[in-house]
Amino acid sequence: MLVQGWLDNKALVLQGQPSQLPVVARQRLIDRVDQQREKDVAAGYTTFVKAAVTSLDVVSRQPRRIELKAQVAYSDSTTDQSGIVMDRTVPTSLTITYIFGRDGDQWKLHEYLSNG
Repeated sequence: MLVQGWLDNKALVLQGQPSQLPVVARQRLIDRVDQQREKDVAAGYTTFVKAAVTSLDVVSRQPRRIELKAQVAYSDSTTDQSGIVMDRTVPTSLTITYIFGRDGDQWKLHEYLSNG
């Protein structure tokens, strides 16, 4: 749920929609997504992302850290203010490693690494 929550809420931010990103991710990752959105806004673009976890394996688990390897079905498109598609990523499967850390009694995404 945490990985899909990250993907869904990141997609909302990139579309300029309200999100619950602070619930699932640490602030520096939120800042990274916000910076990406700010670049799009400055260029007059909006990015639409479709991402879904198709498989998930636990790489390691410790009391305050969990590392997961996920297969993610991913596609995106970037449109201008008129809705014209300026760029598109065709549907693909990505392998992404997600590292979650425990913040008090809540797990939050600490880092992610795309493995292609």
